Amino acid sequence: LAQRDILVDMIKRGNIDTIIAIQDQFVNNLSHFWHWQLSPDPGETNITLGNGNNVSTFIIRGRNGSWLKGWLYNNQNAIYNNIDEVLRIIKYGFSANFKIAMALGMGTEPFANRTATGINIDDCPTTTMVMSTIAPDIKKPSIVIISIASILIGLAVLIIIGILLRKRIRRNNRVSAMLKTKTNVS
Repeated sequence: LAQRDILVDMIKRGNIDTIIAIQDQFVNNLSHFWHWQLSPDPGETNITLGNGNNVSTFIIRGRNGSWLKGWLYNNQNAIYNNIDEVLRIIKYGFSANFKIAMALGMGTEPFANRTATGINIDDCPTTTMVMSTIAPDIKKPSIVIISIASILIGLAVLIIIGILLRKRIRRNNRVSAMLKTKTNVS
């Protein structure tokens, strides 16, 4: 069993263009190694592993001062490596839960620290508990209203199509009846 929850925030904050929070969960009835990895083009990037504010970090540096910096929220029992320019986070067991927050940008790389529910990146709280794919400003009742309105519009269109088809069938029946009477008269 595998499940991925992802949250992407593309609001620019200083040098940060995008914040990404990922939670990947895996479960199996056999115990084995679980690998979470990123493999950027080694000719154009450089991967550095580290630890900042008691959080495991990685930085993938690209051209023109661009970077992708990541923090592993739940780094307990995780092996972190960069073999052959492939970033790997490895866990062992019947299940694995990878909670990773990343920031993408250019210039000076951000700093982060762990909070109770996620990671605070340059004073911007980032949750690692992604629960919903609904945008935060959209309320559930408005989605229900949109759904009901869509159904009603769909039904209205079907009724109009039915009425038009019925008129066409009646017209064709009248034309057929006239043709039959003309042939009988001759």
